[in-house]
Amino acid sequence: MFLLLQPETLAGLLITLLLSAITYFIKQLHIEFKGVVKEIAALKSNSTLIHSETRSANELLKQRMEFIEWRLNLEVKASPKNKIDHKK
Repeated sequence: MFLLLQPETLAGLLITLLLSAITYFIKQLHIEFKGVVKEIAALKSNSTLIHSETRSANELLKQRMEFIEWRLNLEVKASPKNKIDHKK
């Protein structure tokens, strides 16, 4: 029992306990960091998917607008310019 009360033994015990606590917290931090890395990877893939879907929807809308403009131009060219409506 006398050996436990010596300053060298108490200092060694205290250092061991502090290093154990530090090791535990570093291990927990590492586990949380791995989780954050996985979440960031999932967010990146989701944002890439949303970006590509938005781009394809935008291209489809552009195609539709061009087709409607083309049809309107055909209708304007096909209709007579000086047509008078007598049905009033």
